[in-house]
Amino acid sequence: NKALHLIDALEADLANRGHDFQFQDTKSMVSGYKSRLSIVREGHLAGLPPSEIDTRVRFDDGPAAEEIAEARTLLFTDFSKASHEVNSAAFFRTIVGTTLALAALIVLLIYRRIEDQAHNKQLAKAYSKLERTFARKNMVMNSISGGVIGLSSAGKIVLINPAARHLIGDLTADPPLDWPEALQFRQVDDLKPLNADAHPIRRALDGTTFRDAIFVLSVDRQDDRYVRLSANPPPDSSTEVAVVVVLDDITEQERRRQQYDRAQRLEALGQFTGGIAHDFNNMLATIQYAVQLIQSRSKPEKLDHYLTTALTAVERGSNLTNRLLSFARRQPGFSQSVRVESVIREIIALAEITIESNIQIEASFQDDDLWVYCDEGQLENAVLNLLLNSRDAIIGSDQAHGRVTISVRSVNASALVFQAPQPTTHGDLMTAAQADSDEMDLRFVEISVTDDGPGMSEEVRRRAVDPFFSTRSGNGGTGLGLSMVYGFLQHSDGQLRIYSEPGRGTTIRMVLPRGQATGEREPARLTSPLERGAGETILFVEDEPELSAMMTATLEDLNYVVIAETSGDNALIRAHDGLAFDLLLTDIVMPGKCGGFELAARLRASRADLPVIYLSGYYGFKEADMGEVVAPILPKPCDAQQLASTLRQALAQDS
Repeated sequence: NKALHLIDALEADLANRGHDFQFQDTKSMVSGYKSRLSIVREGHLAGLPPSEIDTRVRFDDGPAAEEIAEARTLLFTDFSKASHEVNSAAFFRTIVGTTLALAALIVLLIYRRIEDQAHNKQLAKAYSKLERTFARKNMVMNSISGGVIGLSSAGKIVLINPAARHLIGDLTADPPLDWPEALQFRQVDDLKPLNADAHPIRRALDGTTFRDAIFVLSVDRQDDRYVRLSANPPPDSSTEVAVVVVLDDITEQERRRQQYDRAQRLEALGQFTGGIAHDFNNMLATIQYAVQLIQSRSKPEKLDHYLTTALTAVERGSNLTNRLLSFARRQPGFSQSVRVESVIREIIALAEITIESNIQIEASFQDDDLWVYCDEGQLENAVLNLLLNSRDAIIGSDQAHGRVTISVRSVNASALVFQAPQPTTHGDLMTAAQADSDEMDLRFVEISVTDDGPGMSEEVRRRAVDPFFSTRSGNGGTGLGLSMVYGFLQHSDGQLRIYSEPGRGTTIRMVLPRGQATGEREPARLTSPLERGAGETILFVEDEPELSAMMTATLEDLNYVVIAETSGDNALIRAHDGLAFDLLLTDIVMPGKCGGFELAARLRASRADLPVIYLSGYYGFKEADMGEVVAPILPKPCDAQQLASTLRQALAQDS
């Protein structure tokens, strides 16, 4: 616009000097450059290469240059004619001003030309960088072994890499594409097609997030493939991609896992052979004697009794056979909600066939209606392996009697640490601040198998989950039991914890996601407000440094004053020196001469009303083991909710 105003001024000046001169070509050039700047911007936005943009904006400015040169000649001619009139200052200033204006116009046009050229160079550089970025992204997308699919909000495939094209039907057309109608997602356990409401792609478009969900994918039942599916919205919501779906073909891994799981189940059945044969022989002998007594007719009045006895033995044999077939034939499937009590009761009934009569099996359920979200067959395998390990440990120690306890309880995620789970850790706690009442928390189910056998040394505990590691000599075991359990828990987003002390028995704890009776995994729940302390002082005794630090932080967040000691011996010295405290919270098994039970008894001897709470990672302690001081035992790990409520209850009883 400034250039056009200058041109109009020049035309007016030339007209005043009697020259009928029009800058038509110059005006066209200025307007042309202005319009072509928009073409440059549009071409850049459209992704055109720099060469094509340059072709579109190229302008012949020769006529304009000739027109400006002609105007300059007229001005200098007028200047020459009037050079002798130097006394006429007004005329001189007019000529000079007009010449300067023309020079400014020329400089402005040159600057515009240089600016356009620089802009084109910047566009070319940016476009080249963009091309390299796209090339790198395409290289990565094309080399990924998993399938990556971008879906629009309307369900159209707008982005797809070669692996995904192959996995969903060898698609060749370019996006946008419709989702293949022939492609079916099926349930893993029975291969039934999922209905519309359960279709993972439709659910993902409706906002459901998937993480490592497993399905069977097939086209008209040809070449069924196991796939692991994840689906999330992209981080940049401004793109046309509404959902990113990642599909991994895990067919070979899944089939190997199923074969391995079936082999493990058959191995477990093989270990039952002796007990099963003994049980069947008893049943057959009962039937045989009953039939012989009926045939002898020695006591006709007891015929009904003999027949009933024989039929009962047949029924027992039938039930045992059905139970064994069910266990052996159950196919490894996929995660679903399983009622824990039903599984545990069934496994105990199966295990009691072969486990010696001098080993007692007990079950304890915090809640009879707890559900876990996992593969039911693998859960049965895991519990059975742990029972057999406990049986072997007790028998190997030549104990006259033994006890195995299965305990089931609910735990919150705030009581667990799931980053790089270590199978030999005793457990941690999150602080009360991290489990704030305004936050959502996931719930889990902990299944513990505890025996009163000889326990493990540190070396055995460290290698417990190594494949093929076994403490049994000869052909007593493959060494795959705990390794299989550990793998099952990792596959199920769970955790394995081992607590064992030489001479103190062993507790193996399996932590699994909590399920619902509807079949799904339980979603996160709003945590309840924590019961806070009133500034009471707690003598806390724990020899594990990391656990001691975490629990101390938790107790302080709950508004308690904490005095932490690492052994019962040190705690006794502090108490005898006059330390004042309101409650004793102590581990049971600790280094030194004074364990948790003895510490509580000696402190109660001088203060009969002292509240006491025990902590232990071992679940085999009974009231008879506590001696003089019977008190609550909190498991390790213990979530902040359970810890806070137990503390308030103990202190309230004291007051």
